Amino acid sequence: MYIYNPADLPVHLEPADGCISFGIRLDDGFFNYNWFVPELRADGGDETDITLEWFCGEGEPTRVRMTQKLIPRCRAKLPFPITPERFLLNGCFLPPYSALRKGSCGGKPTDKQLLRWVKITIRSSELSSVTLWGVEYTAERPAVVLEGEPLLDRFGQAIHGEWENKVHSEEELVSYLRGEYERSKDGGSYPDGWSKWGGWMAKKFDATGWFHLAHDGRRHWLADPDGCAFFSNGICYGERAGIFSFTGDYANLHEWLPDEDGVYADAWSDASNIPQYVVRNGLAGASERKMFNFSRANLIRAFGDRWHEAYTTITAARLHKMGFNTIGVGTNDYFNERTREFLNGAKIPYVVTFRTFPLTSERIFRDFPDVFGDEYRALCREFARRELTPYIDDPYLIGYFVTNEPEWLFASNVNLAERLLASAGCRASKERFIGRLREKYADIAALNDAWGTDFVSFDDLLGANPDLYGRNAACDADLDAFERELVEGYGQIVSEELHRVDDHHLNLGMRYAGLAEKTLRFNLDYFDAFSINCYGPTPIDRAQKVTKFHDIPIISGEWHIGALESGLPAPGLWYCDTQKERAMGCRYYMESAAQNANIVGIHYFEYNDQPWFGRFDGECYQIGLSDVCHKPYRAVCDMFADFAGRMYPMLNGDIPMTAEPIEIKKY
Repeated sequence: MYIYNPADLPVHLEPADGCISFGIRLDDGFFNYNWFVPELRADGGDETDITLEWFCGEGEPTRVRMTQKLIPRCRAKLPFPITPERFLLNGCFLPPYSALRKGSCGGKPTDKQLLRWVKITIRSSELSSVTLWGVEYTAERPAVVLEGEPLLDRFGQAIHGEWENKVHSEEELVSYLRGEYERSKDGGSYPDGWSKWGGWMAKKFDATGWFHLAHDGRRHWLADPDGCAFFSNGICYGERAGIFSFTGDYANLHEWLPDEDGVYADAWSDASNIPQYVVRNGLAGASERKMFNFSRANLIRAFGDRWHEAYTTITAARLHKMGFNTIGVGTNDYFNERTREFLNGAKIPYVVTFRTFPLTSERIFRDFPDVFGDEYRALCREFARRELTPYIDDPYLIGYFVTNEPEWLFASNVNLAERLLASAGCRASKERFIGRLREKYADIAALNDAWGTDFVSFDDLLGANPDLYGRNAACDADLDAFERELVEGYGQIVSEELHRVDDHHLNLGMRYAGLAEKTLRFNLDYFDAFSINCYGPTPIDRAQKVTKFHDIPIISGEWHIGALESGLPAPGLWYCDTQKERAMGCRYYMESAAQNANIVGIHYFEYNDQPWFGRFDGECYQIGLSDVCHKPYRAVCDMFADFAGRMYPMLNGDIPMTAEPIEIKKY
C-alpha cells in the first residue's frame, strides 16, 4: 500500500495493470468533519472506478467500502460523505457530485470512531495516470468547479468517438425525426392474433374486465380484461421522453446548454422532481440541482412545442411493432412527466410503481420502518388511498409494484432484529420482540443463559444493545425468527391497506433487487405475484430459487443487456461488445424465460439510453432501445419484433426454444 506524505503533493501516479492504490492514515480531521475530499485527475477511458476502503487498523479486514464511478479527463474535488450515519450504513447509495457518477456504500455497520485507515483505489482498463493534488476534510460539501475540456456535444452525445447512429448536424437530426414521425402515424400494430391489450386470442380464460391471474394446468399466466392469455412483455420508462442529467457541476464540460426559460424550458428540471432522488438524499438543496434532458431538447429542435405529441406517436408505433404490451417501471415515477397523456395516446397496458413507500419517523435500518407501531399502519392507509385511488377505474392498469428495490435488502448480511436492538428507537417493534422473548423464556436469567448475556431485566433490551448477532446459535435463532416476523409484517400490513382501496388490480410485489434465501423462506401470500429484478444472461436461475419455496407467478421487473460500441461510458450491468451480439443475448434471455412455468412477465430496462453524465444517481448505461437522438438500435429492435411473433406459441409449448447462449459479461 502506497502511503503518501502530504508535504510531497502534488504527486503523479502511474498505474500497474490499470490500477493505482494508496493509503491514508486518518487524523483528527476525519473524526471532526463530514466530508472527505481528495482532489485528483484520472486520465484514460470514459469511466473509471474509485473505491474507498475504510479499516480499523492496518492489515485488518475492510469494514466499510464506498464505490463511485469517476468522470475522466478533468481535475476535480471529489466529496465523499463521512458522517457517522454513513459508516452505520444507513444509506446504500452515495449522491453523485463533482466528477463522481453512481456510488454505493456497503460492508458492516461500524462506529466511525473506530476507523484508522482509508485505502483509495482507482481502476480502469484504459487508465494511463492519476495526479493527486491533495486530500482535505470539510464541514460542508465544497463548491466544485471542474477543470477540463467539453466532453458532450450539443445533442448530448460524446464528443470523442464515432459509432453507427451518431448525429453530426442539426439538419440531419431534424430530417430524421420528422421522417420518423410521418412513418409512425399509423400507430403500429401488435402481431396477428393479439388482442387490443396485447393478449393472445388463441387461448382464453374468464373475462373479468380486469387483468387477473390464470393457470392452464401447465403454467401460470396473466389474463387480459377480455380473458385472453397474457404475458407481460414490458418496457421500462417507455412513456418518458429521455432522461434528465445534472448540469451544475458539469456545465463547462458541455459544448452547449440553453437558457432555462427559453425555447428549451421543457428540457430543464431539477432533482426535487425525482422522487427516488428525494427518498435517497432528502429535499434539502434538491431544487438547486439543475438537470437537463437532451432527448427532449432534440425533439424540441424538430417539433417545437408539439414535441410530446411527436414522441408519443413515434414511440407508441415502435412499441407495438416490437410486441411490448406493458409500460413497465417508471410510470408515475417523476413529478413533471406527462405520463397520462402518453398512456392515453399509446393505448398500451401498464404497471405503476408507487412513488413514496410509508416510512415511519424512526426506522430499524435504512428504509425499513417500525412496522408494528400505529404510525406504520396509519401511514400505509394514507399511502394506499393517495397512491392507488387515481388508478382504480383504469382497465389498462395490470397492477402495481408496492415499492422499488428496498434499500434494506441491499445489505443481506444485516439482520433486522439485531439492528432493532442495536439502537434505542423503534419502540413498538422492540416491545413486540421483547414480548416474544418473554413468552419463550421464563425469566431474564433463562434468556441470559441462552444468549450468554448479563441483562438485569427484559427492559434492558429497550436500550441500545449492538453486535448481538453472531454471539451464539440460540441468540441468532431468536433474532432470525423475529426478523421473519418483521419482514412479513412489513409486506402484509401495507398489502392489506392497498387491498382495502382496490381489490381488482394485482399486487405485483416489491421488485426486490436481490434474492436472499432467508427472505424467500418467509410468507408471500399477501402478494399476487413475486417481482424480482433479474439481471444476467437468463432469469431462470432466480426463478428457480423462488419456486423452490413458493409456487407463485413471477415477474422479472428489470433486465437488460447493453453494448460497448455506441458512445456511452458504461455498457450496462450485463453487456456484449456489439449490438449484434446484444440482440442475440436478448433473444436467449427472452426465450429462456418462456420455458419457466412461473414467469408471467419480463420488463426490459429501459427504452432510452441513459445520459452521458448520468441520471439522478449517476447511472450512464448504453442499455436503451433508442439513443439520445431517438435513433433505434436496429439489430436489437428487430430481434424484439421477431420474438413477439413467436412469443405466445413458445409460452404455450407449441414451438421449441431455438436461441443459443452467448457470452454475456458482467460489468
